Amino acid sequence: GLAAERAARLATPEQIEALSRLAVDVETVANLTSQDLPSLMEANDRFHRLIFEAAGNRRLAKLTALLVEGPLQV
Repeated sequence: GLAAERAARLATPEQIEALSRLAVDVETVANLTSQDLPSLMEANDRFHRLIFEAAGNRRLAKLTALLVEGPLQV
């Protein structure tokens, strides 16, 4: 989306390296036979937060943090 496009233009070399590592982490956890959902959700969250940070979208990063860290109500 828009955040990813902005991050692609604005990310520092360090952020790009971190995103690469996090993408591997997400893929690795997703391919585990144990289906470790909490670990997958955590890796996915870190990846997307870094995209929002690299895009310079602090508001979206904060909103995402609130949604992820808040209690899950079903």
